[in-house]
Amino acid sequence: MMPMQKIHVVIASLLALFALLPLFGHMAANDNHKNYANHNYGKNLMNTLEPNSVFMTEGGDNQVFTSAYNQMAMQLRPDVRIYDQKGNVFYRIYGDFRYMTQQEVDIKRDIVDFEIFSRGRPVYLTWKRTPPVAACGDWFLKRYGILFKVVPLKYQILEDLDAERELPLDRVEALVMKYYANSQNIEKLRKNLKDLDWYQPAIMGVTGQAPHFISDEERTRLRRAVAEYRTWLQGAIDRKIDARFVADLLQGLQAEGYLRVEGNTVVFVRDIPAPFSGDYWSRYIFDYQQVENAVEWDYLTREILTNYNFYFAEYCREMIEKLMRQKAFYERRLALGRTPGLEAALAGVVADIARFTAQEQRSYRDAAYYGYDMAAIHHNLGAIYMQRGETSAAVASFRRGVAADKYSYPTIYSYVLLRLREAAESGKPEVEEEALRETTGIVHTVYARLKKTYSLDDEGMQKDQTVQQFARLEQTLIASRTNSGFSLRRVVAMQKLVTENPGDKALQLQLLTLLYQRQDTEGVVRAFNGFPETKWQDEMLVYYYGNSQQQNGDIDDAIASFERLAREKPDFFLGVFRLAQMYEIVKKDWPKALDVYRRVLQIREDVARVKYPNYLRYFADIERTARQRVDEISRVVK
Repeated sequence: MMPMQKIHVVIASLLALFALLPLFGHMAANDNHKNYANHNYGKNLMNTLEPNSVFMTEGGDNQVFTSAYNQMAMQLRPDVRIYDQKGNVFYRIYGDFRYMTQQEVDIKRDIVDFEIFSRGRPVYLTWKRTPPVAACGDWFLKRYGILFKVVPLKYQILEDLDAERELPLDRVEALVMKYYANSQNIEKLRKNLKDLDWYQPAIMGVTGQAPHFISDEERTRLRRAVAEYRTWLQGAIDRKIDARFVADLLQGLQAEGYLRVEGNTVVFVRDIPAPFSGDYWSRYIFDYQQVENAVEWDYLTREILTNYNFYFAEYCREMIEKLMRQKAFYERRLALGRTPGLEAALAGVVADIARFTAQEQRSYRDAAYYGYDMAAIHHNLGAIYMQRGETSAAVASFRRGVAADKYSYPTIYSYVLLRLREAAESGKPEVEEEALRETTGIVHTVYARLKKTYSLDDEGMQKDQTVQQFARLEQTLIASRTNSGFSLRRVVAMQKLVTENPGDKALQLQLLTLLYQRQDTEGVVRAFNGFPETKWQDEMLVYYYGNSQQQNGDIDDAIASFERLAREKPDFFLGVFRLAQMYEIVKKDWPKALDVYRRVLQIREDVARVKYPNYLRYFADIERTARQRVDEISRVVK
């Protein structure tokens, strides 16, 4: 018989072994001895910066703390001046946001950035600044690896020339005018100049307002910066961006050896030199790719890995877009018979497009792999697939996002929208009916979850913005398509009639009206594009088509449709008025909006009564609104 002491030893050993089983069982997943991702991310950021740079981060933990560790603890890159937007770790260049109004935050950020960009030191940002850096001087952002460098605006034309290889002079003039004097930027500059009317006297101490400063040195520095910024603002608003301006700019770039002006053609020669030679991506440390359990690492670390893949995929997409434009150039030249060396150049471009396409797709897959539990990652991927017209891939990505986080309401909302679009595009009524049942259940689950999470009563449900957003979605899309009168079965039957009677305009209008009432704007565009060319003679067909293009985000195409409608049917007041609204609200092009509103006022009511009696009830309201907009815009447009 075993002595009691030995029994105790055996039991203790077994218990110790049992306690160690989880350790050995999960060792592979929790082994972090090769996890240098955060450390290397900081090094990769530093490896992108040229000597004596200013480095500005959004303020994200991964960016700020790894930069602080590398510079403050490891004493790396003391030549670099680092800022973060919120000033939680590094110097608060914008002051303390807790003590500032939003109006002060907006104007102070632009003033401070103007000063930093103007110092002459290289400046790098981790994000594409909003508003654009053009609000802080004549600058634009140029990608270098995982960062964006603030670059003089005069060099932006080289971006387009590099892609096109050569451009007509009038096209170059239009592009330069867009860079310097697009309506949105000018509007922002005017707003900033107006805000300086209260901010400048306030920091000089001559008004009752009291902006927030964290030191007297900051107040002194800003007084000088504000004066310089006001001078630049006034000059940028007043300067004339015309053919003479463009000619001087091109002459300077030609003298620097970046382009050639050959008569009415501008030819690309070379881009501005990159801060470092070679491929930026080869400068980075990506050793996580050789670690099998990297997918098991902590959330913030895997966020870095997903961002790497997003950065690289964006870079690939930009390269593909540029190469596609170069491909079109070589194909045009070959069609003209100018062949020496062009076949080889074209073949090289085609090969590069294929290579970058494969790399882009692999990067998106890897982003989803490392970010499997991140709703934001799947949401962003879904948005990318949606922009590229890959509806099924977008739906699958948003579905993964919903599975990752049931409280990510923007992702749920996008999934419902795309799920219904996918079902409508299938052309199968049973598929849409299943989608309607699924999305109805999802929306009602959202209501119940929000009500429980925030203890909302009936009044609270009526006021909650997320609840109301889903309620509008349910009313406009789900409820209308559940109605038999607007079902996909009726659409399919109507499509069959239109196919059997291709010249029947009345049937075409009935189909587009049905699709428009279903809020199926993609269906409207598909149907219109399939109609015979006589479709452009029917005002309402074009009207539905243009509105649907706008709702789908195809703004320039929508404007082109309404411009054609206004040109061919100048008395169709609904179409002309819609064009004016698009110029004003969507494009913010005040001069064009003013011109078109005036054209609305030239339409006579007696003519409209004869030509468009079915829509005459809208005439008085449209005329009144157009007159009001003419009066208000005239005060803004010089």
